[in-house]
Amino acid sequence: MTITEENADKTRRYYEALWNRRDRSVIADWIAPDYVGHFTSRPKPIHGVEGFVAMAEGLLGAFPDLAMLIEDQVAEDDQVVSRIRLTGTHEGDFAGVSPTCRSVDVGFVAIERYAEGLCVEEWVYFDDMGLARQLGLLG
Repeated sequence: MTITEENADKTRRYYEALWNRRDRSVIADWIAPDYVGHFTSRPKPIHGVEGFVAMAEGLLGAFPDLAMLIEDQVAEDDQVVSRIRLTGTHEGDFAGVSPTCRSVDVGFVAIERYAEGLCVEEWVYFDDMGLARQLGLLG
């Protein structure tokens, strides 16, 4: 298996373990200590393992039945690009929004850059407007 294939495999295993099985132990095996995450839903980048853990805990707390499915994936050199579907029910505080108990089904694209087997940088382009609409925040 090439390093590129290993990175793609790691991304698939990470999504399945963390988001679908709630195995938080995989974070330390995936995120580099100097990780930087750029998310369209956040005004500032996330830094390091602690920043990623805080983001993940917030998302899992807001959507306790959250699930993520990688629908497509392309890997080249040190980057992995995935098109992902997120589903869940909004049952906890999320970005200052009180629980709506509404179900959501939104897509996003994540691009991870790997170095020495760890994700050092990530860009996540999320359908923020679609999520807001499904939560009833837009007319």
